[in-house]
Amino acid sequence: MMDLIGWLSSMLHGSGRYVSSRHSREHLYHSIECECPYLKNIQKGNKIFYRNRDRAASNGLKYCRICRQQTMQKTLKDYT
Repeated sequence: MMDLIGWLSSMLHGSGRYVSSRHSREHLYHSIECECPYLKNIQKGNKIFYRNRDRAASNGLKYCRICRQQTMQKTLKDYT
C-alpha cells in the first residue's frame, strides 16, 4: 500500500519516478492504451520505451504530458 501511495504522489508531482517495477509495468500497460499524438513506442526485448517531448524518469521511461494525464485518470479509476 505504501508503494502505491508513493508512486501516486510522485506521479502527481511530475517526477515520474516509480517505487517498484510492478508500478512501472502498470504505467506501461496504461500508456499503451492512451491515444497520445506524440506517442512513439520502441520495442526492446520485453520492455517498451517511449520517445517524445517530455522526458521523465531515470529508469528509461519517457512520455508526454498528455500520456501522463490519461495514465493518471485510468490508474486512479483502476485503484478506486
